Amino acid sequence: MSGRPRTNGGQVVAAVIVGAATGSTLVFGWLFIAILTGKLPELARVIATAGFVFAVPLWGGGLVLVGLPVGTILHLCGARSRSIGAATGAVLSTPALLTLASALHPTILDDAFRLTVALAGQALVGGAVGWVVVHVAYDRQGALA
Repeated sequence: MSGRPRTNGGQVVAAVIVGAATGSTLVFGWLFIAILTGKLPELARVIATAGFVFAVPLWGGGLVLVGLPVGTILHLCGARSRSIGAATGAVLSTPALLTLASALHPTILDDAFRLTVALAGQALVGGAVGWVVVHVAYDRQGALA
């Protein structure tokens, strides 16, 4: 085996599933903490669970429609490290949240602080998902960076 990380179709499918689960779980935690410290803490569990259910198809769809093509290009270019996966996840997921937030909650665009916090949180979640996806998609040898 060469020093380059290798992958196969099964690992890629597993990576998409684990990535969607990771992103949705992190969204659950993010929403739970935000609502728990807000005005309606008694609804934190319900709203966070609804956010998880809503996030699963969004993360899965995003990984399939955007992540796979971008990941394929990065793979062909030889960019297969976890750090590149994390950076790619952070960069690609942030505009997705901006689009979704502007469609579902347009007033967030008027509050620079809330928007910045939401986008920074999304970049962290996207980075974690990108790291996990690369970790699952590639053989462990050679994908340590």
